[in-house]
Amino acid sequence: MSALVLTIITGCGQLPNLKLDPPVKPSEWCDHQPCWQIGEITVNQPSSSILVFVLTALTLWLAYYFYKTRRQEASRFWWSFSLLLAGLGALFAGISFQAFAYEIKCKGFEYCNYTSYWEIAYNVFTVAGAAAMLIGIAHSFFKNSLIGACKIYAVVTTLCYIVLSIVGILNANKFLLSFEFMILFSLPPYLIILVYQLYHFTKKPSKLLIRYLTCWAILIFTFIAYSIYLANAYTEKLWASGTWWSANDVLHILMILWCLYIYYFLADFVQDKIDKASTAQFHAQLTFMETVQNLTNKK
Repeated sequence: MSALVLTIITGCGQLPNLKLDPPVKPSEWCDHQPCWQIGEITVNQPSSSILVFVLTALTLWLAYYFYKTRRQEASRFWWSFSLLLAGLGALFAGISFQAFAYEIKCKGFEYCNYTSYWEIAYNVFTVAGAAAMLIGIAHSFFKNSLIGACKIYAVVTTLCYIVLSIVGILNANKFLLSFEFMILFSLPPYLIILVYQLYHFTKKPSKLLIRYLTCWAILIFTFIAYSIYLANAYTEKLWASGTWWSANDVLHILMILWCLYIYYFLADFVQDKIDKASTAQFHAQLTFMETVQNLTNKK
């Protein structure tokens, strides 16, 4: 059934009708970025491709680390799932935005296409990954009633985004398939997390919350640095002088640092929230066991 739906979408989709603005011919593509010719295959942005695939490998390894050390902790499972989606998204992005952009979006066309199914998959995985992260944080900090609400939010927003992406494909709507529209869906989970943790930090500061808030601060700095670099067209200015360092390179370098921060300073502190009832029960059981042990020793 899913294969049939995909076939219908790809068959009826209008992606080839979405072109870059201003239009770019395939013969002009490599004037705007470095290219390597390997046989009959054109590889785009070799240095940028290496960076994004390093980020992919690191993110997927981090996802594996969380899964391997999950210790029945739901929070660690959802962190693992979120990072898995993010890593796969980075892979799809690297394939279509960087390494094989010409082969996917230009080759065989009169003018290069605006986007591809690889990039749409990247958008979907990024939105779903952000939603999964919210669930992971919920298991560490939120009340049980709110965890269910977060799961509903995650499913609803991800499905809504997928439906709107399909609408964008079928109707050649650039905005629905854009990076900006994807941000509108992936940003709210992080804002919810940030506001919640900041509020609790003002009420009761802790070293654990500092670790989390530093994690989100790195993400915020990453997005700001990327946006400034992009808005000032530094990629094009440097390329005009023969140097390639793109906005995506800035993004990927900082995301690599974010992953390293998570591994070295946060990963081992991610665990499920222990409610008061569970804590009281645990201490009661511990007291009982100690009492039994003392009585046994006296005998």
